Amino acid sequence: MNLITSFFSIILFSLLMFTNVSCSEKGTSKLSSKDSDINATKTEYKLTFTSGVGAIYEDSDGNIWFGSHSEGVSLYNGITFRYFTTADGLSSNQVRNIEEDSDGNIWFGTQNGITKYDGKRFTIHKPSETSFSLLESPGITSKKEPMSSQQNQSVTKVNKSDLWFNAGTKDGAIGFDGKELTYLQFPLPNPRNSQDSYSLTDYTKGKDNMTWFATYTNVIGYDGENFTVIDNKSLNLQKQTGVLHVRSIFKDSKGNLWIGNNGIGVLLRKGDKFIDFTKEQGLASNKTLKDGSDSPKGTLEHVFEIAEDKSGNIWFGDRDTGAWRYDGTSMTNFTTEDGLTTTQIRSIYQSKNGDLLFGMGDGSVCIFNGESFERKY
Repeated sequence: MNLITSFFSIILFSLLMFTNVSCSEKGTSKLSSKDSDINATKTEYKLTFTSGVGAIYEDSDGNIWFGSHSEGVSLYNGITFRYFTTADGLSSNQVRNIEEDSDGNIWFGTQNGITKYDGKRFTIHKPSETSFSLLESPGITSKKEPMSSQQNQSVTKVNKSDLWFNAGTKDGAIGFDGKELTYLQFPLPNPRNSQDSYSLTDYTKGKDNMTWFATYTNVIGYDGENFTVIDNKSLNLQKQTGVLHVRSIFKDSKGNLWIGNNGIGVLLRKGDKFIDFTKEQGLASNKTLKDGSDSPKGTLEHVFEIAEDKSGNIWFGDRDTGAWRYDGTSMTNFTTEDGLTTTQIRSIYQSKNGDLLFGMGDGSVCIFNGESFERKY
């Protein structure tokens, strides 16, 4: 009896040891796989840009595009990042805006013309004095398309659903109506100050079918036939008060026009009335930063991006002082203490599912979780 008991004890002990070892090995394997996923998240799932992210766009397939200040664009398909530069066919590595047309082509407004990506190859549209030259890209034959000629304040009607892009060194914008590219000449003062720049920096559309263009020197509204010009003269701005240097513009859901400046902060147009929003909120430092140094903490003077979230809050991205949220009554400032990787905001974008993404000056992208920020890409 003792012999049988001992025999079964040995069998039971062996089975228990085998089970423990097997479970231990499976547990180690699962943990190792989990660690591997974490490592992949830390490396493969992060943007490798080091220059600012000035453009973010989610296309119809759910891919997210990121445009950098000097390193081209990146395409994120939810798993990996792909990178494209001038070596792949971009007209410039400085990407200022990203759009998609009705055929699913992705368009990039760059420092040096426009580039279209059809999913396989890039086509460069580079404005000249009289035409658009489609420069050769791998597998592309060069050709030319006419560009409308406009002088003084005469315009050619452009469809209100156009995509708009910077026209390079020209004082106007390039519109795309789904079929052809058209150059829209902005109205210029006569005589013109040679130091003033009317190059497009941003644009916005409202429900009133008016497109508003921001240039360094003024803001121009266009309804398809006529222009409305907002400039230093109409705003009674002078060197002593600070003048327009517009970097961002946004028409909100209530019809208000927000104008973000690099120097004097935010101006708000409500109906026909203009408000110095930065001063009204007590966020002006009341000094001119001639040496280009950063604005003091808690000020709103160098606004490079303006957006509205799904709750109707207005967001401002400042060059020096981080992100600001306006709920219609008060302002809330978010900085690195709230999870931002830097206080330099270059772009703000709301994804299709409502995520609020912030393109940062250090090349990262942060997401707002409702209370604070964390790095997303």
